[in-house]
Amino acid sequence: MLEMLKVNRVAFQDLMKVGPERWSRAYSPMSRYRLMTFSIAESMNSCLVHARQMPITTMVEYIREMIQKWFYKRRTKAENTRTQLTPRATNLIKERNYDSEKYTVCPIDLVNFNVKDGNKDGLVNLSEKTCSCMKFQVDKLPCRHALAAIRFAKKPFAIFVEIATILLVGLKHIPGTSSLLAILVNGLFLKM
Repeated sequence: MLEMLKVNRVAFQDLMKVGPERWSRAYSPMSRYRLMTFSIAESMNSCLVHARQMPITTMVEYIREMIQKWFYKRRTKAENTRTQLTPRATNLIKERNYDSEKYTVCPIDLVNFNVKDGNKDGLVNLSEKTCSCMKFQVDKLPCRHALAAIRFAKKPFAIFVEIATILLVGLKHIPGTSSLLAILVNGLFLKM
């Protein structure tokens, strides 16, 4: 935030009046997972701009076809994916992992690490899944500093990934649970 202050003091003051929890994913009380809006209405409105002029039955059919195409496209993409993570998560992890191989890791204890990257060092706490750069908390994926610490600690990085970025292999109701939905991930059922 100090960088914003240096760039434009007036803009910084205006943003601080609103509060960083309203405009920054790092300070948001809820997990946004790279979403820029919580309003499904805003998203749908942007897709239906030209459909608004249609008669109601034609518009409803247009919406049905649009959603059907979305589901088909996403289902096909998911079926052809060969990793445990979503494509976005896989690409981010690959990129971050490559960059983090050059970092120097200084262990503080079994879960805390000071990771030096030559620019903006990171303090990583693996048990809390946090890093001082805030990317670990914001993206719900290990940042470059965290990946260097995970590699140093010889831990599997998958245990530090948020469940929302793991591909759901199958959906099934577990008899005896109150949940209508349970997810099978790598052979383990997770109650939702």
